[in-house]
Amino acid sequence: MAAAPAAVRGYVVITLNGRQYGDPIPMDRDKIITVRQGADKINRIHITPDSVEMDSSTCENQDCVGEGVITLENYKTRILSTYIICLPNGVQVEMVPVDAE
Repeated sequence: MAAAPAAVRGYVVITLNGRQYGDPIPMDRDKIITVRQGADKINRIHITPDSVEMDSSTCENQDCVGEGVITLENYKTRILSTYIICLPNGVQVEMVPVDAE
């Protein structure tokens, strides 16, 4: 018998040039989301049950990749809190924790 899935502790909302890109993504398993804007603008977002990060980007400055990992434990102490932003490609990633309180 398969184990019951763990409770979802957060969602990831991706915004592309100011518009939401698809539905909020549950942080329920390890996955890679690829956002393509033609051949020259590609962002890969790595989502796990506990974290989200910009895995790679075709932007020139790579600041979004350098912003590091957002976790359910560290988001309150990060400069950008629950966000990762790729300004050159117009991609914004937001981790939305589910409050258990």
